[in-house]
Amino acid sequence: MQPEDLNGYWEITSVTLEDGTERDYTVNAVVDFIELNGSNGTRSKVKPQFDGSFIKNSATEEFSLEQGDEFILAYKTPYDAWEEEILELSSDKMRVKNRDGKVFTYKTFTPFSLKTK
Repeated sequence: MQPEDLNGYWEITSVTLEDGTERDYTVNAVVDFIELNGSNGTRSKVKPQFDGSFIKNSATEEFSLEQGDEFILAYKTPYDAWEEEILELSSDKMRVKNRDGKVFTYKTFTPFSLKTK
């Protein structure tokens, strides 16, 4: 796992609950944009547009990346603090486990565009 692989746009593909139940996501109106700078970063929800651009909403969460035997994303907002364990990370796939034991699987999001040249 390379921390810099966190950078970019991530689209959720599935969520697996602690009991093994899985929910697949085939279409997503919103994707996550993660930007890591050193050991600190932000995660924002963005809405892809048909022209290849994104609309960012006001939900941006700051996190710190803690590295040891595992990679941990430690989030803190004025309202809450929580952690997610990175189970798998590559340039095209990410799996994280949250505090409720849910495992979220993401793939790299490829922007689309209906613009013509």
